[in-house]
Amino acid sequence: MGNRVKFRPNYERLYPGLEIDPEVLDFLKKSDMKMEYQDYHRKRRRPVKNDNGDIIAYLPGIEVSLEHLIENGACFADDSPGPEALNEEKEEINALYSGINVLNTNERRLINALFFENMTLREYADISGLSKSKIDRDKKKILDKLRNYLINNHLERDKVHFRGGSN
Repeated sequence: MGNRVKFRPNYERLYPGLEIDPEVLDFLKKSDMKMEYQDYHRKRRRPVKNDNGDIIAYLPGIEVSLEHLIENGACFADDSPGPEALNEEKEEINALYSGINVLNTNERRLINALFFENMTLREYADISGLSKSKIDRDKKKILDKLRNYLINNHLERDKVHFRGGSN
């Protein structure tokens, strides 16, 4: 059984002051050994032999680690998006860029600063010389304009969600 760690509880120490019948103690120790033996054989891989007695393959144990499966070339379902989802995402991005191209220069500048350069309303207000509330109103108006453009020209209504605009 190799160099496995054997842990068998010390029942006398677990239950101090309790008189344990030696036959019961012997039975507990033997059942622990039996459980350990069964657990070992349930987990270990088993050899498959040919007619000559040579090992030709191994059957995996019932419990196999993920690392073992990967090492042996097991295939798993891929959670990454498929070609259809990637194509749909690409179409949505292209639609968004075409919507941005419809905006005038000031509108495009504001959207670029807030969403692509991650500028805050306060930062853009300081740079542009406009008030923060004016920038916020403009942003909402531009997002509504983009939403309408996308709904009317490219995307289904339930796919168009912008934070900061009205829905």
